Amino acid sequence: MTVERLSVALFAVCGFLLMSYGGAVAAAPVSLPLMYLAVRRQPTTAFRWAGGIIAGLTAVEVVWVLVYLAAGEETPWIGLVPLVAGTGVLAAFLRLRLRPAAPAGPRPATTPPRRPAGGGSGRATGSARPSPARRRGSAGGRRRRGR
Repeated sequence: MTVERLSVALFAVCGFLLMSYGGAVAAAPVSLPLMYLAVRRQPTTAFRWAGGIIAGLTAVEVVWVLVYLAAGEETPWIGLVPLVAGTGVLAAFLRLRLRPAAPAGPRPATTPPRRPAGGGSGRATGSARPSPARRRGSAGGRRRRGR
């Protein structure tokens, strides 16, 4: 399965949990970080918006429960605090810098830059063929043989 399909499945499950009675609140410790990772891996604006809206609504529901448990049904706080929290989560998801998935397999080894043979400056002399002295094996191009 590709990352895109897993992300769509995650969004569908989280959307279903939002419609259930308290499912999003119970699953929020797992679903919010997973949605964050899914949105970071997708290079499209649609994924950022979908993940941001679902995560924002999940945050609204979680904060509503927390405010309800802490302050009861006081009119300004029961609606205002969850709204601010959801808007903040949506804005944070929309402002994420995109980080594409790392390619599978080991990273290629980096090699140091090659120096020109013969100790020259590496500038082209106008000819693509080596000089006659290099073809013969002049002293500058020869290597000493080890014992």
